Amino acid sequence: MIGRMKGDKAFRQARELNRELYARHEQLSDEQKREMYAGYLTLLKKAAYAGHPEAQFQLGQQYEDIGYWGMNNPMYNPKKSFYWYTKACAANVAEACNSLASAYETGAGCKKDIKTALALYKRATELGCKHASRNYKLMLKQVRKSSRGDSPSTFFISYSGKSE
Repeated sequence: MIGRMKGDKAFRQARELNRELYARHEQLSDEQKREMYAGYLTLLKKAAYAGHPEAQFQLGQQYEDIGYWGMNNPMYNPKKSFYWYTKACAANVAEACNSLASAYETGAGCKKDIKTALALYKRATELGCKHASRNYKLMLKQVRKSSRGDSPSTFFISYSGKSE
């Protein structure tokens, strides 16, 4: 079928399981939640490793420091989050580029790099991420106000490493 990509089936199944988990979370026991989440994560990983960009982004989110239902995330791993965001951003997932920019801005899972963060926020904005547009404007304002003496034009290096 045209328009299908590797990992589509696993990603659709993961998404459906996640919807069910959220829709029924109040009726489920903790054990049922863990089982459903484990199934979701297994399918999500299968899709991500198959190269499905949206699955890669969502898998990156699973390693963030946010938790579900008020619980800490036991899988928190900024390096894994960074890895999956990098893969998804390379496939032009706008939200992944925004998350990757945030990682570079804060140094979460990588070396802090303001130039790359700004370039990625710009790229995510161009790809249509509204949060990135706001983040880009805020960061650009901070760069312009910084006492470093850097010219803002020095910060416009695209993610591919080419000057604009």
